Amino acid sequence: MKYLLICAMLSVLAFAGTTESASTDKWGFKPGDCPTGLHRQPNGPFAVVLFCEDALGTYLAVVYLDPIGAPLTENGKWSLNNRYWHEPIWGSDVTGYQWSKDGTKLFVSTQGIYGAGGFFELDLRGRSFTQRLPKGAPVSIEKPGPGYSISGVPFGEPEQ
Repeated sequence: MKYLLICAMLSVLAFAGTTESASTDKWGFKPGDCPTGLHRQPNGPFAVVLFCEDALGTYLAVVYLDPIGAPLTENGKWSLNNRYWHEPIWGSDVTGYQWSKDGTKLFVSTQGIYGAGGFFELDLRGRSFTQRLPKGAPVSIEKPGPGYSISGVPFGEPEQ
């Protein structure tokens, strides 16, 4: 069932007027400028899917887009039937993302309106994440942090 849902979602993306961008290593929120659709990693097998909901926030998921070549990846974290990864804590109310230069990580910033209001580091191969900001207590959708831009500045404050 989960596999069918993922296939249906990807099919809708393919035919609903969304576009696949060229490789994009970084995106940061600008009002009215949310690139809905699939955005490939510049140097790896992954892509992000951005779902732009205007005043309801921007949502992000990670997809293992390239052929896996076996039923499971070497570490077993990705499979032919499990290529889609979204967790509300880092994928809701997204204000930006940036791929690491070596392609093993994705950094995601979120607001605290519909999201957790944190800055997260996603380990793509290991399919795990770490909260980088705010320091201290973990944030959640229910108890959000202040929100951040992709550069790590609290959201709404001027960039340095």
